[in-house]
Amino acid sequence: MGRPPKAKTNPEVKEIEATENTNVQLEEATVVVDAEKEELRRQVAEQQKQMQELMAQMKLMAEMVSNKGNATEKPINEKRNITFINMVNGGMNLKGTRYYHIDKQFGSKVVTDSEARVILSNMPNTIQSGLVYINDIDFIKENGLEDYYNGLINDKTLRTLLDKDCDEVVEVYNGANAEQKKIILDMVVSRRLNGEKIDANIVVELGKLCGKNFMDYEPLEE
Repeated sequence: MGRPPKAKTNPEVKEIEATENTNVQLEEATVVVDAEKEELRRQVAEQQKQMQELMAQMKLMAEMVSNKGNATEKPINEKRNITFINMVNGGMNLKGTRYYHIDKQFGSKVVTDSEARVILSNMPNTIQSGLVYINDIDFIKENGLEDYYNGLINDKTLRTLLDKDCDEVVEVYNGANAEQKKIILDMVVSRRLNGEKIDANIVVELGKLCGKNFMDYEPLEE
């Protein structure tokens, strides 16, 4: 009795299986590469942020050195307290010799003159862009912040801004720097989500200026 014929292997099936295995391996490799790229992007962004912070500190130090001969500059006055006002819609941490937390928008923290200078040195971008506001004009002059503060929205203006007429709000918004524009927009979103009163014209016009439809933001359900 003869041996049964050996089953023939279909080369096309083998080719399909090999192709599928290759595709799986390529997909896995792509996932790994994408993850590595994302991690690299994160590291680059973090390095850029640190570099910007360092450059701002160096610029501030250079300005403080150049202001040494300025007649308005005074030595540290430990009897003087400086108030930092949080301008952002949320909490804020101030970095001095230790951390100070301000838990809400327009909340404030009072520190000594020397501690205020440490905070300024540690957080130059935050101070210069108006994310935190200092309402002591003498301190501002002594630390070379006048050029920055001439264009900033102060806390009193920002606190009541969305209660003004639409034209005034738009004018203030257009004159604000990028960081304070974002604060204003965050305040609009907050009012919409919390069902607080705000002129619809303000919502529409600011939405046009920033490219967002704030009318789509509905109050959050309790």
